[in-house]
Amino acid sequence: MITHLGLIIFIIISYEIIIFFNLKDLLKKNLRIYSEIIKNFSENKLSDDIKQNLIIDSSKKLFFVSIKILIVLVFIVILFFFLKFIKIEIYNYIMTIYGLFEIIFVYFFYAFLRKKINEKI
Repeated sequence: MITHLGLIIFIIISYEIIIFFNLKDLLKKNLRIYSEIIKNFSENKLSDDIKQNLIIDSSKKLFFVSIKILIVLVFIVILFFFLKFIKIEIYNYIMTIYGLFEIIFVYFFYAFLRKKINEKI
């Protein structure tokens, strides 16, 4: 019972971290910058100097967005290892198939519940 409660708390905190940092938007922005870099490489009408400046600017944007994504993932991993040090059974349960299914179920259930609550507000 404590294992499931700890797992639910872990999932809720992870979900809120993902929402707070807008991970979905960061990933979309990351993919957009990648496509922009590829487009700049394949553009034949631009001079090499202009291409170089565009690619450097895009690379800077990509670097900062990637750092933000990495920070979100580091927060979740730190939370995961903190959970491991608190209760080993939770960590072992998460690593099983049943634990993964429970994580997926609770994650989507919490997302649905949060969405319904926000609609009413």
